[in-house]
Amino acid sequence: MSNPEASLLFHQPITDHSFTADRSVLAVTRDTSVELYERKGAGFGLKDELKGHDKVVTSVDIAPKSGRIVTCSQGRLMALILSFVL
Repeated sequence: MSNPEASLLFHQPITDHSFTADRSVLAVTRDTSVELYERKGAGFGLKDELKGHDKVVTSVDIAPKSGRIVTCSQGRLMALILSFVL
């Protein structure tokens, strides 16, 4: 079994996160957006920010083969499916 990795990205709690299949990109829900972090050496650096929800994003997932990102937010049933080049 490999050793677990730990990266400190920020100090506030998050609602959800998801990695790409190769673990090179990390998607993190932050308020009404999703931040994408790219692996840089032993840690991660901010790559992009995805916006489009008007309420708090509660869930994010990345499809392992296509790389599409699906997000859901509070309030009305709202889901965004984003085709993003990872």
